[in-house]
Amino acid sequence: MTHPCLLATFAAGSLAACYPGPSDGIDHNTAFSWDPCLLDCALSERAMAAGGARASISVTLKGASVGPIASVSSSNPQIASFTWTNSDPQNVRAVSGRSGVTDLILLDSSGVEIDRAAVTVKATTLLALDGDLATGAGGTSTILAGSKQLLHTTTKNGGETLVGVGAVKFTPSGRIMTEPAIIFDDSYMFSADPGVGSVTADCVDAHVVVPIAAVSSTAITGVMLNLPSLTFAHTEPGKAVDVTVFAGTSTPIYSAGCTWTTMPLTGLNISYRSGGYIGATHAATWLFSGVAGSYTAKCTVAGGKSAMLAVTVN
Repeated sequence: MTHPCLLATFAAGSLAACYPGPSDGIDHNTAFSWDPCLLDCALSERAMAAGGARASISVTLKGASVGPIASVSSSNPQIASFTWTNSDPQNVRAVSGRSGVTDLILLDSSGVEIDRAAVTVKATTLLALDGDLATGAGGTSTILAGSKQLLHTTTKNGGETLVGVGAVKFTPSGRIMTEPAIIFDDSYMFSADPGVGSVTADCVDAHVVVPIAAVSSTAITGVMLNLPSLTFAHTEPGKAVDVTVFAGTSTPIYSAGCTWTTMPLTGLNISYRSGGYIGATHAATWLFSGVAGSYTAKCTVAGGKSAMLAVTVN
């Protein structure tokens, strides 16, 4: 069982903490909300990130006598522009420009205004990182050379998480190489040859630099488990064990993987839960479950270093 590399995330960070319920337009003929959003984010309660962010606005007409929509426009396209098509009649595509407020205007086939709603665009003042990187105290992040990493950022204005993706631009340097990937949010997929480099994220006036060091598997010196042994009942759904891999004297590294083998070969189940990659924690968490018995579990990482764990299932 080998640690599956996490290759994609979704835009939960960009649309988190949304307010429930859509907001009405000024004529109360339409309900507007940011889409997608599990809590139906009110358009009036969230702002877009400036600088070319893309987002979708859900529009729902109230009553059979209203509409239908034939076109849309913006009262100030320099702040945000809007497009709409018959093929997707309940969604308006928005692209941000500079900071400010503009109206999204819905028009019928005669050019008569159906309704309008204000769309606020704000500058990104902070590009927030995830996991160990969020503290800003991690210094250089060390990864296994050749491993694929996903660096995710969240656009913020002060404490407010902004809506939209695509305004953040990523620039690699040094030994960093861009990896092809289908990205759904403000993230960047990369790998690196042995050596040093960095990834810079920019969103107009907001910047963050993540220094990277990549090491080969021959640089791995140790594997540490957070428990010397593990005992649990066979009725428990999963008992957690953290695995941290080190290079040199004490440098934790991301994405060194872990292939588990057990003796006896059957009876003990081990599954990956979280961590172990950049943007999360250095430690990868694994879940143990199984039938009653005594086992020895061995975690082997890239380069051949390993650690043993005595497991008792009651």
